[in-house]
Amino acid sequence: MTVTATRVRVEVVMKKVGKVVLWIVAIFAALEILGMILTYSSRRIRPRTVLTLEVQGDLPEQPPQDPFEHLAGRPTTTVTDVVEALERARTDARITGLRVDVGFSTMRMAKLQEIREKVREFNRSGKFSVAYLEFASNGSYYLASACQTVMILPKSELHVHGLMASSTFFKGALDKLGVAPDLYHIGEYKNATNVFTEKKFTPAHREATQALLEDWYGEFVRGVAEGRRMKPEDVESAIRKGPFSSQEALAAGLVDRVGYEDEARHFVKQKNHGSDNHLTAREYARRTEPRARTKLAVIYATGTIVPGRSGDDPFGGAAGRGGEGRRSARGFSRRLSVLLGSDPPGSRDHPARETRGGFHVGRRRVRRLLDRHVREQDCGAARHHYGIDRCLDGQIQPDRPLQQARTHQRLRGHQRQRHARLPVSKLHSSPAPVG
Repeated sequence: MTVTATRVRVEVVMKKVGKVVLWIVAIFAALEILGMILTYSSRRIRPRTVLTLEVQGDLPEQPPQDPFEHLAGRPTTTVTDVVEALERARTDARITGLRVDVGFSTMRMAKLQEIREKVREFNRSGKFSVAYLEFASNGSYYLASACQTVMILPKSELHVHGLMASSTFFKGALDKLGVAPDLYHIGEYKNATNVFTEKKFTPAHREATQALLEDWYGEFVRGVAEGRRMKPEDVESAIRKGPFSSQEALAAGLVDRVGYEDEARHFVKQKNHGSDNHLTAREYARRTEPRARTKLAVIYATGTIVPGRSGDDPFGGAAGRGGEGRRSARGFSRRLSVLLGSDPPGSRDHPARETRGGFHVGRRRVRRLLDRHVREQDCGAARHHYGIDRCLDGQIQPDRPLQQARTHQRLRGHQRQRHARLPVSKLHSSPAPVG
């Protein structure tokens, strides 16, 4: 009798344990299904969606490392976000158009050119694009002119009036203070130190700055002429008459419509056949990010090369950042490739530079080193890009930098090389302050 009662109690306990286990399994299964549903809904893009891009100030190369930015819920849109979003949207049937809200832009010419070219590629896919100008400077209008339709705020102005460069020289002030700068440079066109050693533009300094401005101005005129379907001489004539009020810009053919923001939204909705679906470029890039087992590690090496560990210095990164990033990428076994690139303001003769090249010897678990499309936005008029004009034995041959870079990689065992996209012809020129 006692054995039977014990057996009954054991069976009751086992049933209760079984029910608890089943409930736990059911809860985990429900959570898994819920997670899959939420993941799908967070990546879902509705048909007839318009991609929106807001251009205000500058777009950084990489998101800030400040954790408070993420806690505050203010994600930063980067140049990579915009470029990747425009590339994917061009062939995405769910994206039917593009709206660009352009404010006061402080982006350099190289960034503007890259984004502008992606907008033009988007146009060639047969989809519409609309730019809405709240305030238009040279750079803002240069970007907006790539869109098929340009609208401007009625009370706004179009400040298109050519380019200028200025430089502040400290030699006179240093003389009064009894300070003698101990600086050196090689060649008259090496003008980075001129602001401390000269009181005005030297002929070589003026020549380099003037050449840079003429190059930018030519690119600006050609871009606006192509975007607005005007003759280059007509664009130059219009620039000489600037700045413009909104109505004057409309009469000159520099914009297509004048209206407020709600009118711009209504116009875009009409172009989109009544659909009001829209998605920001950053969110679209996140939702359409490929989920592949093989990864491509992108390392940002921007700013001046200086010794020490790097932080979020607004004036440039230290040399430690590149090495740390590459060591981090080296630790992931699923990384197929590492994309190395740099945007230094110049090639300073500093031992910290060697940490950039010295990493390649210790590369592990990295199967290929790819050439990066270098955006030379901050390189001086007579400076060299260190990563390109450096060859095996330290001998520099400026006439063949790209061939040397490829030879360097082939000798390290990389027999199959992708076609490099390095713009060798533009590895020069440091942007002077432009107003």
